[in-house]
Amino acid sequence: MSHVMYQQATRAEPPRVTEARALLNTARGISDAVETEQPGALLDAIRRNRQLWVMFGTSMMAADCQLPAQIRLNICQLADFVSTRSIELEVSPVAERCQVLININKQIAAGLLENT
Repeated sequence: MSHVMYQQATRAEPPRVTEARALLNTARGISDAVETEQPGALLDAIRRNRQLWVMFGTSMMAADCQLPAQIRLNICQLADFVSTRSIELEVSPVAERCQVLININKQIAAGLLENT
């Protein structure tokens, strides 16, 4: 999603919906790449997912983050796990090991959308 599209989306919908959409889009990108057996597409999808989670983790450390400390810590730990798994998959892309990333994204997205 381009920077301009992100700005437009955040004006039109709550941030939690935008975050959930980003998680679901990256999960779908990984899933599609696994299904079509395209190694280049899989690497791109894994990188996009890692970048998204790095952004989430970084935002938890911002001084203006209003989430409770325990939630921030949990998200940082999850972002660290996703980053580590992503780097492993970038070095040795094994389609079967991608499912955990897809599941994490779907579960977190569901939680974000639960009360919207």
